[in-house]
Amino acid sequence: MHFPQFQGFESFRPSLYDTVVHSYAHNSRLYSHLSEKADLASIVEFLCWDAVQPPFNEYLRLWLPKAPDDLREKLMEHIDVEERERHSLLFRQMHEYLLKIEPVRTTIDKKRLANLNYTFSGECANERDFGFFLGGFYATEIMSAKRCELLMQGLIRLGIGETFLEYLRIHAIADISHHLEILDLMIIPYLCEKPHEELSIWAGVRDRLERSAEYLKWYEKNILGLIGS
Repeated sequence: MHFPQFQGFESFRPSLYDTVVHSYAHNSRLYSHLSEKADLASIVEFLCWDAVQPPFNEYLRLWLPKAPDDLREKLMEHIDVEERERHSLLFRQMHEYLLKIEPVRTTIDKKRLANLNYTFSGECANERDFGFFLGGFYATEIMSAKRCELLMQGLIRLGIGETFLEYLRIHAIADISHHLEILDLMIIPYLCEKPHEELSIWAGVRDRLERSAEYLKWYEKNILGLIGS
């Protein structure tokens, strides 16, 4: 995967965005399949794998010790929203409801998910710098909006009422603006102070996209049986 060299904020901004939105991780056949064709069991099974991911507020809190003083407050604002609006609880309630009406069973490949979820781990927070975190955080927010929108479309297609999909509705809407906030209020100020950290930000983006693409291609082929993955 090629990443352009840093040439100033005006070229950096669209390059960062385009790299994420044109990636396989953002355009996986898995999400379009879940939206348009999958049965309820397939969607609920996918959410069982998704449920193994650490809560997002815990992921963000791991990086508070490495956040520069002027960015720590911005990071806390994201954490406060996650916790005040009880996003983790909303996900659990949605998942538990879906399991009641479609009680699927699946064997979770913990090693594969550990590789996917390195981005959200304490190990990553210990090993990587804050620029790496910002790149992964930015990419995650962009991908989250589309992913939640397509999952919600699939569940509504199958007759699940929007009342039970509050978690997906919130993220399908809010995460569209969150990536802009991360860029304008965190990444750009960070690079103004530490322009040499541009490569760390690209490394965080690359790591997030590559881990996601590897997992999604595997899931498409081995769990959903989509030919050509």
